[in-house]
Amino acid sequence: MKLTLNLPIRLADKVQALFGPVVDGAAFEKFKNFTVDNGLARPVTYGFFCTVQCPPDHPALPDLFARLKREGWLPYFGYVPVELRGSHFKVRIVRDYDEVDLDEAMLLRVSRWGDFEGVIGFKQRSGDRWMGWTNGVGDELKGWNELCRYVDGANNFFAHTKLKNLFEERLQGIRFFPLLWDDPQAAQGEYWEIDTPHAMPPCLIPVVQKDDLKDYEEGPYDPPELAWRRREVEAMGTFDLAWTREVVGRERPNYGRHYLIVTQKFRRLCRELELPVDFIPTRLVEDDWIPPDPWRDLPFLAPSAPENA
Repeated sequence: MKLTLNLPIRLADKVQALFGPVVDGAAFEKFKNFTVDNGLARPVTYGFFCTVQCPPDHPALPDLFARLKREGWLPYFGYVPVELRGSHFKVRIVRDYDEVDLDEAMLLRVSRWGDFEGVIGFKQRSGDRWMGWTNGVGDELKGWNELCRYVDGANNFFAHTKLKNLFEERLQGIRFFPLLWDDPQAAQGEYWEIDTPHAMPPCLIPVVQKDDLKDYEEGPYDPPELAWRRREVEAMGTFDLAWTREVVGRERPNYGRHYLIVTQKFRRLCRELELPVDFIPTRLVEDDWIPPDPWRDLPFLAPSAPENA
């Protein structure tokens, strides 16, 4: 597993009213020159933010953090609350997975579903179901694409009939609802909403509020690896799909959603069919499990820990 450290820094005076003090141009130039002179990647700016990426064991990091502190910037693990954004930068440790990491996980979270994600819009709800919006849907979706998702909305995983039959034959704990269209004659092909009656136990990784949305957060680690107690998952019996119990997503009516958790059997079937699907490992842990400690990956921060460590 590879780790990358990201340090976003606010730069523009335009955000001073929103976030308080900001790093001025001169301070940013010193920051940029230091990263380049010490073999770090040149900072990349995204709007009001600056990000530098490097391995978490880079020898220049302790000095970099010390220089940022002298400029009035302190590290923060994870999502930075609004009231601290004028004095703290976000420390993000990015996880990078290979096939061995995926093979070792008993359960996985589906992170990508299809090549044409987001090409189906929704127009309205019909009872407790979403209704597909055919206006603007390209021909690549009408009868040709095997997997698809809504632009927004809840639990939005869909499969063509030819996959539905295979899934039903090979997987346990899966069910389907026909995709409703606002104009059935305009929508060629058959698509089915994937569902499961199974729900995971309470996740040990907390859901936090991030501006206008909620999501899981595991300190600075991205993506968070969802974790459950092994004994609680084993008590669920046999299944190949389950929804996370917690609601995440934007805080608007009908926009909450759950993540889809699947078994290695589901992953192997997707690989056999060469489906464009990606996964993130999750963990099954014992009752005495201790969450990952960022100090293990950033030991030089231990003497002056972030406020939320």
